[in-house]
Amino acid sequence: MRTLRGPGAPARLLQLLLPASLVLAHPEWPLRAANGSAQPLLGKPSRRGYGEQLSPSAMEIPPSHYPANRAASVVLHYIAYQRGSPYRLFEMGRVNQASLEDIPGTGHKYHLKFEVKESIQNGSSLNCTAEILYHHGETPVAPEVHYALAGEFETHSKEADSIFYNRIQHLSEALETKNIPDNDGNMTEEMKPIFNLAKVASGYIVWQNSTENTWYNMIQIQNVKQMKRNDDYLEFSYEVLFHDIASQEIIPWHMQVLWHPHHGVKVAENSRQSK
Repeated sequence: MRTLRGPGAPARLLQLLLPASLVLAHPEWPLRAANGSAQPLLGKPSRRGYGEQLSPSAMEIPPSHYPANRAASVVLHYIAYQRGSPYRLFEMGRVNQASLEDIPGTGHKYHLKFEVKESIQNGSSLNCTAEILYHHGETPVAPEVHYALAGEFETHSKEADSIFYNRIQHLSEALETKNIPDNDGNMTEEMKPIFNLAKVASGYIVWQNSTENTWYNMIQIQNVKQMKRNDDYLEFSYEVLFHDIASQEIIPWHMQVLWHPHHGVKVAENSRQSK
């Protein structure tokens, strides 16, 4: 296991890059709670949630605590993969309401209300109402995510995306670089959209691989190489590092990412790498 102290991801880099929304808001709720029973979190019954009245078995949980924020983070990554771009990222604001429903024979469903903000241009914030269902069982299954936003985001720079797209398309040599950001958290302005695209694509990895015992966040591009294509898409081969906040493990991952400003991001291939 590669940990925070390992050479691949210095603790300084993690401190600099860890989003504020991923810091536990309640100091008495330890990380080990991710591996424990949800029963101590249960409070009074909740009947408010995504789209319809909740089951009477759904119980409120503290919105500031680890399980609620972890589940909301997976929803945020799902939203980012659907809506993000090199010049459009999102960050999670405060979780305002959370409840947990035990579905016998299936898994745990979290009902959430939290804030989502466009982060690059300090843009608009919207309230998000969401459900995420973690399936239990021996065969890994991606969580089911449903969400609704209370409005539309206003500050997406489509022009900046187009300028970036045209610049990469007309490079005389294919882009290839490494260590974005460096171990002190620094990156050039030119490399920020390359990193942002990896962050957006990482939303797919997080969504597909999350469980109730994980809390993933992409922290660094180790290597990236542009792949030449015969169509209008940009393609990048990324080697990235994920930080699992729950276990403190650093996980290398390969992503083959396609992007077009009119068609969005697609992860064509991905694989967890050996340490």
